[in-house]
Amino acid sequence: MTRREALQRCGAALAAVAVSGCAPTFLARALYPEADALDSATIDRALVAFISTVIPGAENPVAIVRLFADPALRIAPYRAVLVADLTRRARALHARDFEHLTEAQRTQVVRDGLEG
Repeated sequence: MTRREALQRCGAALAAVAVSGCAPTFLARALYPEADALDSATIDRALVAFISTVIPGAENPVAIVRLFADPALRIAPYRAVLVADLTRRARALHARDFEHLTEAQRTQVVRDGLEG
């Protein structure tokens, strides 16, 4: 993957996240009730895999994941919902969790999520 493709993918993912910031939290939770059962460690592991997928070669994906938890960012309330969606899609591929998918499978899950 070229640097340009990586930046385009990251931009599309961040745009999807920004759009989700407009939806009320209760609606997102209603669509993904399993999000409430996710613990912080599970959320963080999945988000590290997500960041590593949408920003290949990210220098410190853990630091980026910490930013996702910052209440000043509109994504913070949706972290668990994003992970619940990624987990649902991973289970459709017969994986336990998103982070257990291969890189190619994670890329496909993210692409499918962005395409609807």
